[in-house]
Amino acid sequence: MADQTEVPQQAAAAEQAEAAHQGEAAQPARVRDLEVDGLRKRFGGHVAVDGVSFTVPAGTLLGLIGPNGSGKTTTLNLVNGVHRPDAGAVRVGGVDLTGRRPATLVRHGVTRTFQTPHVFHTITALENMLVPVLHHRGGRAAFQDRALELLEFVGLAGHRDTPASELSGGQQKLLEFVRALMTEPAVVLMDEPFAGVHPAVKELMRQRIVEVNARGTSFIIVSHEIPDLTRLCRQVICMSEGRVIAEGPPAEVTADRRVVEAYLGRGAAATGREAGT
Repeated sequence: MADQTEVPQQAAAAEQAEAAHQGEAAQPARVRDLEVDGLRKRFGGHVAVDGVSFTVPAGTLLGLIGPNGSGKTTTLNLVNGVHRPDAGAVRVGGVDLTGRRPATLVRHGVTRTFQTPHVFHTITALENMLVPVLHHRGGRAAFQDRALELLEFVGLAGHRDTPASELSGGQQKLLEFVRALMTEPAVVLMDEPFAGVHPAVKELMRQRIVEVNARGTSFIIVSHEIPDLTRLCRQVICMSEGRVIAEGPPAEVTADRRVVEAYLGRGAAATGREAGT
């Protein structure tokens, strides 16, 4: 069964951008651990996430894998406040943010990208970049400088005045990625950043994630592009049926019997072992 994660195309991005809720400014914070403790979420009779726990120390590159319907995207939605968990806790830098709105998570250093980019199609790439900081009074020039630097960082500076609707799918993913960096987050959650994009865009995205991570920003990356993910991340978690079934270095996780069975099915995995494959 597919994850119950559909949200309006613009609503989630707008909520994330609303980091000024009740006049509070964004709080850039590079050194903050993220703790996920016993998260559980049910949609009707389906348990989408069932007791998921993990810790993301500052500066971590964590991959999240699993077959379709395993609860990966729902987990991201619980962490950044798109959904409220039925049980469990989310803490950032020791602060309990369980069930708080995406805008609150942004203020505490957690931003997000989506499998289908949530860009604002009727405004330009530069205007998209400025959405997360529109609440600041004054200093617009400084934010514009940062926006232009980040567009240059991913090769989109020449498209600063291009409506987002005219960008390719891969360019929209790059735009959403650097827009998530505008508030200098501690943790960036990324859902399928490599899916459906040109190999050159995929490699650029990978390189830029590595560079940003080297400056102290953590990433949790959901992806079905397992070779790309295992090349990028030092730690990987595999989920199946809403639970974490394996966690550790990529080579260990992808070789784990439970992971093989989750992706191939018990019968196929057993046949492969008998055949020596």
